[in-house]
Amino acid sequence: MNEVKKNFSKWMYWFLLAVAIILVYKFLDNFTAIGNAIGKFVGIISPFLAGTLMAYLLYIPASRIEKKLLKSKKKFFKKRARGLSVFITFTLTILLIILCAIIIYGIYFGIQYIKHKKNMKGKEYDPLSAVALGIDPQKLKDIGRLNVLILGESGIPGEDYKLTDSIMVASYNPQTQQASLLTIPRDSYVGKKT
Repeated sequence: MNEVKKNFSKWMYWFLLAVAIILVYKFLDNFTAIGNAIGKFVGIISPFLAGTLMAYLLYIPASRIEKKLLKSKKKFFKKRARGLSVFITFTLTILLIILCAIIIYGIYFGIQYIKHKKNMKGKEYDPLSAVALGIDPQKLKDIGRLNVLILGESGIPGEDYKLTDSIMVASYNPQTQQASLLTIPRDSYVGKKT
């Protein structure tokens, strides 16, 4: 009887090992599908986790403000301590977020400006760039008429070719601040008849 138990436990060990190997193989084989399922689950639950985290973080200053308002001698503040503490906390949080955004914005564009200055190394801007960037409005007189060809394409999805379905020429004179637009019909023919 003891020998039967030994053989059974030995076979059970090898059977469970084979099942574990098969499960690991299937897990790795379907890793993309499992990853997608986990990603969907995290995508569904992440707003709840973010809300819980925000509530936890904002509770700390709100409770301190509420305690200070409850210690106040004025009845108005004592009666409305909870609502005022929540309002003050949210207002301060929004102002802090705006302040951080302004600081990050300033740092980012400051770094971009410094990089741009290093890349220019005292070079002159061409007249169009100088006017567009507001560096030297006096160079406006050096800019001639600007002409741009605008082409619109269309085609049948899945086909290899595209057709030009609209042709326009836009023209701008910076000195007079006048713009004009010329539309050329699609089926126009220019050339000699043969």
